[in-house]
Amino acid sequence: MQGRQWIVIAATLALAALGACGAGGQAGSSNAAAASNALAPPAANAAANSTTPASNAATNSAAATPATGPAPAYVTALLAILNSPHPDRYGQDPGFRKLIEENGQLAGKEGDADLDSDPVCQCQDTGGHYAYVSGATEAGGMFDAKVQDTNETSTPPWTIVMKQEGSAWVVYNVIDSTGDVRVWLTRHNDCMRRIHGDDAALLKCFGDS
Repeated sequence: MQGRQWIVIAATLALAALGACGAGGQAGSSNAAAASNALAPPAANAAANSTTPASNAATNSAAATPATGPAPAYVTALLAILNSPHPDRYGQDPGFRKLIEENGQLAGKEGDADLDSDPVCQCQDTGGHYAYVSGATEAGGMFDAKVQDTNETSTPPWTIVMKQEGSAWVVYNVIDSTGDVRVWLTRHNDCMRRIHGDDAALLKCFGDS
């Protein structure tokens, strides 16, 4: 009789021990999961951290304030010149004009300059019919006038950057489908100065090999 009692007691103690081990195992699993979750960043943050900008956007575009209403008077005056028989008689920033002139001189007489047309009117001998699309004022006070040639619907609109110099507004830059004209004129002119006289190497300034 006493032997049976000891067997029952031993079995009871064994079951209790197993229960405690099970509870401990569950607790251990919970603790491990909690530790793992603590190390892992939230899904939203992980996605944000892994995302990189698709491209380098122009820094001044974020600072520009869209203009409402009709084109400013100086833009209207520029369009009147572009729509005239002499579309090249507009005021230019001296630095921009110098870049264009140097580009032609450095490229030589072979006609290999960057510009085979006027970047402002996107034309050669004669202009088209130009219209104002929209505008925005940059943080520095310059005005970005987006225009288009309504006679050439296949040509995307481009931006003429205007700057006030004294009492007049002049063309400071152009941004078209090829990019920032002032930036790549500066880069290409510097390249041509370094390899002046070497016609084969000159092609590398324009991305040719």
